[in-house]
Formats: sequence, structure tokens, C-alpha cells
Amino acid sequence: ASGTGITGDVGALYKSEDGRFRAGAVGRNLFGHVKYAGGATDPFDRSFGVGAAFAPSDKLLLAADVGLASGLTARIGAEYQLRNLAVRAGGVL
Repeated sequence: ASGTGITGDVGALYKSEDGRFRAGAVGRNLFGHVKYAGGATDPFDRSFGVGAAFAPSDKLLLAADVGLASGLTARIGAEYQLRNLAVRAGGVL
């Protein structure tokens, strides 16, 4: 089935002066719906998220975020730069 629709997203990002801390928030599909050729409509699935990241050093980045869509999800992660050759990253959902 094909359909058309319009929706909108809103987001904000904060970055500290030294660049080591960042935080953001987003709202996706805040309004609107899909209208199909036969006249049926479906609302867009709304979702919201907030997250933050902190770099205590030039080689280490720590991050966490929480999302709300059909359920609540939380994630944490870290990234470590090994010399200038490779980056190791890991996280928990």
C-alpha cells in the first residue's frame, strides 16, 4: 500500500565550552499521520530520547541515553582510543 504524510521532529544539543560534555534531547514524529489511497489513516509512531556523553580524557568517551517509543530503552557505552590506530567501543542495551 502507498500513502503520504507529513510529520516533524525537534531536537536540541548542548555542548560544554571545553567540549568534554554533551547532552541532547529529541522528539520524533510529533504530529501527523499517513493517509493511504483508500482513505485509511495511521498515526506516526512518536518517540522521545535524551542522552549525554562525557570525555574525561582525549582517549575515553562515556555515554548514556534513554529512549521512549513503544517501551523504555536505556543504553550505556564507552569508547577508548588505542593510540591513533584503532578505537574500541562497547555498550550495554
